[in-house]
Amino acid sequence: MDKPKTSKNTLQMRENFVNEYIMTPNDAKGAALRAGYSENTVSKTSKSLLEHEYVQKRIVERRQEIQAKTDVTPEKILKEYAKIAFLDPKDYFSYTQDDGIQVKDSVGVDMTTIAKIKEQRSGKGKSGKNLIDIEFHDKTDALKSIRDMCGYDAPTKSANITAVTGIGEGQQVNRESIEAAILAQITGTPKAPPN
Repeated sequence: MDKPKTSKNTLQMRENFVNEYIMTPNDAKGAALRAGYSENTVSKTSKSLLEHEYVQKRIVERRQEIQAKTDVTPEKILKEYAKIAFLDPKDYFSYTQDDGIQVKDSVGVDMTTIAKIKEQRSGKGKSGKNLIDIEFHDKTDALKSIRDMCGYDAPTKSANITAVTGIGEGQQVNRESIEAAILAQITGTPKAPPN
């Protein structure tokens, strides 16, 4: 049996969806609307599109195309997050009792970790001082992004539940045997699962 042919308009709509979805991956409904799909059926349509084999394949391909054109790689992204997560404030300013806080010359520091710089004037006339307010990107957010990208918080997967619970082949896996295995892992003392 032959597959029904897909019209050029349908393919174009799917391509539009792919491009919109890549820009806003957490908003499939919005991507479908911007791609030209009906507002009345957008929930069902967006779900169907994300499950469609062609669309899944094109999302992967378009991401690769964009990465190649912009030379953006996961390693580059990770490196930028690492700059923020592991920045040392001493690279940007120093402190002494006599001079207080002194901001270092901007030529010698990496400015990519800075979210905002604001210059202010303290006092009036000759007694006034120019102050610089530096706000860095959030280190905690950067660390979370690194954890997510590297999968540090992902649960470990076991190929075989019987290996984890210590149950032999042919024995039943049940709640008690799993609880016994968890307790054994926590306490460090092996406990035979109930029969």
